[in-house]
Order: sequence, then structure tokens, then C-alpha cells
Amino acid sequence: MRQASASAFHHPANLVSELVEAQQQNGVRRVLARWMHYDVIALDEVGYVPLAEIGTEFLFQVIADRAEPPL
Repeated sequence: MRQASASAFHHPANLVSELVEAQQQNGVRRVLARWMHYDVIALDEVGYVPLAEIGTEFLFQVIADRAEPPL
């Protein structure tokens, strides 16, 4: 039996904007936790849109958190 997987398709700039806005409202952990629920995240146009330093840090955090097993 095949189990359905949750997936998300996003542009990195939109994801970063969501995280920057969450940071201003002290809700980054909540947003990051929501992104952990996806089995697959497709990020389109990663190299085409320049991101501010905080944006690249947030994007790295989303990817790194998913790659590392929880403690």
C-alpha cells in the first residue's frame, strides 16, 4: 500500500519573506516547524533571485533542519 506524501512547491523569495515576517512577530520556530511536516519541498528559481544575507541564512536553516535527524 502506498502512503501519500505531503509536498510543497515554493519560490525561495516567498519562503524567505514568510520567515522574515515571522521573525518580526517572534514566530520563526512555528513557521520552521510547519515546514518540517512536508516530505518534499521543491524550491524553484533558487539561483535567479538574489536574497539578502538573512534570507540565505533562513533558507539554509530550512534545508539543514530537514537534512539532519532530530536529536
